[in-house]
Amino acid sequence: LVFFIGLRYEVGGDWLNYKEIYFDLAKANFLEALLYATDPLFGIFNWLAGKLYFLDGSSFGPLNWKNNLVHGYVLVNVFSAFLFAVGLIKFCFTLPRPILAIVVAIPYLIIVVSMGYVRQAAALGLIMYGTTFLADNNLRKFIIFTLFAALIHKSSLIMLPITIFISTKNRFFLFLGISLLIAVSSLILVESYIERVYLNYIDAEYSSSGAIFRLGMLLPPSFIFLYFQNKFPLSSTLSNLWKIFSISSIFLFLMLFLTSFSTFIDRIALFFLPLQMVVFSFLPDLFHKKHSSFLELGIVIYSAIVLFVWLNFAANSWAWIPYENILFLEQSNISYKLDSPKT
Repeated sequence: LVFFIGLRYEVGGDWLNYKEIYFDLAKANFLEALLYATDPLFGIFNWLAGKLYFLDGSSFGPLNWKNNLVHGYVLVNVFSAFLFAVGLIKFCFTLPRPILAIVVAIPYLIIVVSMGYVRQAAALGLIMYGTTFLADNNLRKFIIFTLFAALIHKSSLIMLPITIFISTKNRFFLFLGISLLIAVSSLILVESYIERVYLNYIDAEYSSSGAIFRLGMLLPPSFIFLYFQNKFPLSSTLSNLWKIFSISSIFLFLMLFLTSFSTFIDRIALFFLPLQMVVFSFLPDLFHKKHSSFLELGIVIYSAIVLFVWLNFAANSWAWIPYENILFLEQSNISYKLDSPKT
């Protein structure tokens, strides 16, 4: 996964936007990278990559090629892919059918999100890793991982009020959670508006169409979990978490048609995608064993259909096609493509 995601070349909807961020931060000083340009930890990733691949064209490290700044950008993608992949695999192997969970993740979480939403994917990897501690009701470690995720993308802070909701019935703390939820939502709303105005996504409908697709895919697992929640062998903390994810997914889907905050909803919907892996991994166990193989096959076919439909009909899938990997490109081809970026 790290090689597949991290070493991709000119693949993903925001490839050029993130490359511009890298070039800016590679030339910045440490304080600027930490405080001003983007979220702190992601800023440091880019700054360090820029220092490893110097501006004068010389470099040290395994990728001693021309145009080293661009390869420094690939280094940022590799590190982000590592955080995402480790979190994803750790999360999936806490489920009863880890390989099936990975299959469910491939069409959208892996191919679309991890290759198009670099910061959010890295943050989501940390949150998925932190979620594994909730099986033992270890909220402290989950909060720590969430805070590190917020240093990569601040929208991860949305998980903190959710943590309060799943851990207590105390009215004071519930009020605190609601207040924190409002504050974090306002922060994400402002950030998403600024991002939409100034960063110029590859398509005006990039966020809204993505949100509809993501939340549409979350509706079936949300309804399944809410209907069969008592049959899922989960800790009380995890059961409450997935219940909140299910209700929130349905609510956000309805909000898409009632508000104009599609970019904000898109940011939040990303963090609910692991619900798919949980529900579909447990789903064959909810019915008689003789039906489990058919359900597993049905889930695989469903995942294949999702990938086929997205690749052939999504408005922005062209940014992922064809898939290219830096390991299989000749140096001359890389140099040429740098002068002719994908548009």
